[in-house]
Amino acid sequence: MPKSKKSHTKKPSFDYLIGIGENIRAGSNIRKSSDFLNNLTKEVALVCGNLYLSGDFEKIIFSSGHTSGLDIPSEAQAMKSYMLSKIPNIAPVDILLEDKSLDTPTNALEISKLIKEKSARIAVVAPMLHKKRVLELLKTFNVNTQKFYDTDTYYPMYYPEAKEQVEKSRKSIPIKIELIKEAILNYELKFDQKGKIPTFITHILRK
Repeated sequence: MPKSKKSHTKKPSFDYLIGIGENIRAGSNIRKSSDFLNNLTKEVALVCGNLYLSGDFEKIIFSSGHTSGLDIPSEAQAMKSYMLSKIPNIAPVDILLEDKSLDTPTNALEISKLIKEKSARIAVVAPMLHKKRVLELLKTFNVNTQKFYDTDTYYPMYYPEAKEQVEKSRKSIPIKIELIKEAILNYELKFDQKGKIPTFITHILRK
């Protein structure tokens, strides 16, 4: 099994680096992609890989289940495969998968089941639009997050040639719609802290 070519000059600052799948415009659009991922989730996967190589993280956790159907890979598996296709010098043994969740509340719930250590040092990777709700739900499920890496900043840092593409995508209509949805869902968390209502709706829609 290959060894990861990450820096070993210092003790890792974090036990886990969590990449959250961004199930935006899922379904048929995802099925048309050869890697079963949308662009935002690809950004998450590659930012996780590059951060991991810094030597600051013991393990990567990719989180998201079969959001587009059971007949294609889970988002977590697709993120792992995509990252390794672009950054092959990461040992698969250092990549954990949480592939039961279907939305952000269940991301947080299933991650809390996967990470048993209460003192674990945890960092999260996701787009900026997802930051507030991801961190709030992880806190609700007692996942103590020390740092958040937003792909809006870090993806162009690692891939400068993609800066214009990232900026353009964040101004697109689908992203503007997602921002509105996030605002509504963030408000909903004020009276439904575990996000049970959107999770119930998600399960109904995915049947």
